[in-house]
Amino acid sequence: MERGLSSVAVVEPAAATEGGLRLRADDLAGRYEQLVARADTAAVRWRWATPTSGHGDVEPLRLQRMGCSPGRWLRRPPPPWQEHEAIGFDALSRVVCVRQYDATGEVWLERFCTWSRDRVEVVCFRAPLESGDGELPAELQCVVQMRLAAGRPVESERYLPPTGSCSRERYRHEGGRLARVEEDSCDEGGGLATVVKEILYSEDGRVVGVDAVGPEGRQVIWRHGGKPHPARRDARPSAPGRPHRPV
Repeated sequence: MERGLSSVAVVEPAAATEGGLRLRADDLAGRYEQLVARADTAAVRWRWATPTSGHGDVEPLRLQRMGCSPGRWLRRPPPPWQEHEAIGFDALSRVVCVRQYDATGEVWLERFCTWSRDRVEVVCFRAPLESGDGELPAELQCVVQMRLAAGRPVESERYLPPTGSCSRERYRHEGGRLARVEEDSCDEGGGLATVVKEILYSEDGRVVGVDAVGPEGRQVIWRHGGKPHPARRDARPSAPGRPHRPV
C-alpha cells in the first residue's frame, strides 16, 4: 500500500457537492489558517526529505508517472538554507501535511490531507508572502479528492483554481497491487484525452517502471534509477516569504 493510505477514519472531509470541486475550492480558499491549525494538531511526528520528494504524495506513484524518481529522506532536520520538505504524519502514520521550504528557510507551498473512511482530500496552498505593499494572503493552488476502497485508491479528481483545469484518474489493482492508472485530461483541442499508464514490478515486488500504453504502442515513462524530480522554484513568486514555520 502507498504511504499515507489507510482505511481508518479520523476526520470527515466535506464531499464535493453538485457544483463539484469548483464549489469546494471556493469554500476552501479562505480556510488556510484553519487547515494549518488542524494539521499542526493532527501531526504527531515529522520526517524531512529533499524538495518535492514525492514521499508525501497521496496519489500513488505520482512522480514516477510524471517521469521522475522520488527524492530521498533526510535523517535529521536540515539547516534553514537547505531546500527541503517537512512531512507530518498522524497517529495512524497517514500524511496530514507537507511543507515545502525554500533556501531562506521560509515555507512557500503547503499541502494538507484530511482523511475519512473512504475518502481523502488534499488541499495545496501557496503560503502567505510579505511584499512591499504588505502581506499577500495564502492562495489556493490545487484540490484533490480521492475515493478509497478497502484502503486502496479507486479514483481521484483534481482541480487547479489558478487555471480552472480539471483532471481525473482511475486506479486499477490486480493481485493486490496497483496495475495501471487511467488519466483523463483535456487535450490541446479542448477535448477529453485518456492516457493509460501501466506499473511494472520486479520479481520481488518492487516498482521498477511506468509505461504509457496507447494506440501508438508502449512508451517508457520512467525506470528505476531515473532522474530525480527537481524543485519547482518557478512556482514561487519572486517576493520574500513568511517566517520559517518550525515543526
